[in-house]
Formats: sequence, C-alpha cells, structure tokens
Amino acid sequence: ILNELVRSRIKYGVVEENLDGYLKKRQFSTDILLAKAMLPVDGKSAVITYNFSMKNSAKPKMNEDGSVDFHQIDIINHVSKGDILATLDPVDYGRPGIDVCGTVIRPKKVVNKTLRLGLNVHLSEDGNTMFADVSGHVSLNDDRVFVSNTFDIRDDVDSSTGDIIYDGNVTIKGNVLTGFCVRAKG
Repeated sequence: ILNELVRSRIKYGVVEENLDGYLKKRQFSTDILLAKAMLPVDGKSAVITYNFSMKNSAKPKMNEDGSVDFHQIDIINHVSKGDILATLDPVDYGRPGIDVCGTVIRPKKVVNKTLRLGLNVHLSEDGNTMFADVSGHVSLNDDRVFVSNTFDIRDDVDSSTGDIIYDGNVTIKGNVLTGFCVRAKG
C-alpha cells in the first residue's frame, strides 16, 4: 500500500493508523483515509483604529427648533497631551499548509499596515499605540497623524469656521467677521 502511495506521488500526511486498522480488520468496500493534507491557516490584515474624527464635516449644529447655529461648527479635533490617538491591531500572516503531494498551500494574502508618525506624536514600545505629545488639535494627512498646539485658519473666521474655542494658540490669516468670536488660551 505504501509503495502504491509513493507511485501516486503522495509524500505527505500518510495516516498510518488507518492503514494499520485496515490491515487488522480487512473491511472491504469501505473508504479509508490514507493521506491527509495540512490546511493553511488564514491570517488577518492589520487594522488601524483612530480615536479621533478623520474628516472634519464642518456642518453647523442643528437646534431642536429646526434652526441652524453657524457659530458651533466644531472643526477642531481637540486632544490632550498623553491621549491615545490610534491603535494598531497587528497583521497575522497565518500559516501555510501542505497538500498530500508535498506542495505548499499558501494562506490568503493579508495587508500589513503601520502607524505613521507626524509631528508631536510618539509610539508605545511595541509600536501598536500612538500618543499625543502636546495638547492641541489632531489631524490626519497622507496617513500620518499630526498634533499641533497652534490652530491655523487660512481665511476669515466666518460661517465656514464658526466660533473658535481653543486651548492653545490660534493664527488667523484673514479677519474675524462681525458676530463671530475667537477664544484662545495661547
């Protein structure tokens, strides 16, 4: 039986207990598992979880009476020093398998990701958690996380920005239009 398996190019996973059982009991017209492949174990792709809003929607607040408040547009992602900004669930590549002919069976492909650092952030020792080094606002640009203690407004403070309430410094390239306010502690 073993010679016939070798001639059939079966090189891996021969189940010798089943061969011994057949030779002892001699059951005819019964299927017997002679060789068994080792199936691959599929891995999982890395997953990054951001603990802040990645898109500033810049939508005004809707009041209960149906009116819109253009002063509360929350365009700032506030963070404090030491806050966890992102976590990484690392990639698991899985384990390849082997078919009965000895050929490797590859697991499904997975995607590896890493936490990409910008300014004023650092990683934990294992590289799976990202922390803020300063209090300020956090943003995501080209998959890099940045924290700045200065909030820059390129244009006017108006209905597109709403009122600015910020714990750090604020620089405004335009004007603060009538009816809008800026409160900064920096």
